[in-house]
Amino acid sequence: MCFIDLNHQIDLLIADMALPTMPGLEVALLMRSKIPHLPVVLTSAHPVKGWNNQDYGDLERLGSQVAFLRKPFQAQELLKAMFELLGLSLGNETARTA
Repeated sequence: MCFIDLNHQIDLLIADMALPTMPGLEVALLMRSKIPHLPVVLTSAHPVKGWNNQDYGDLERLGSQVAFLRKPFQAQELLKAMFELLGLSLGNETARTA
């Protein structure tokens, strides 16, 4: 069971597709049921082409505001995805994290 404390602001969800108790897609769907426009970054060591039909259906149900990063990925890739989903500009952040 997943508990969502809506007394705190949640700006972005980062979840792995293979979490120990609940797949990241299920977590994302649960969070989206409470916070409809929550941006989501999904990560996985497996390519999307290896997903099953349920995964594809769940991803489609999530709709927009979703990024997928295949592990291993660089910190800069995660930052870029986060900034894009949040509608922010990287600006000089690139130089500081490189």
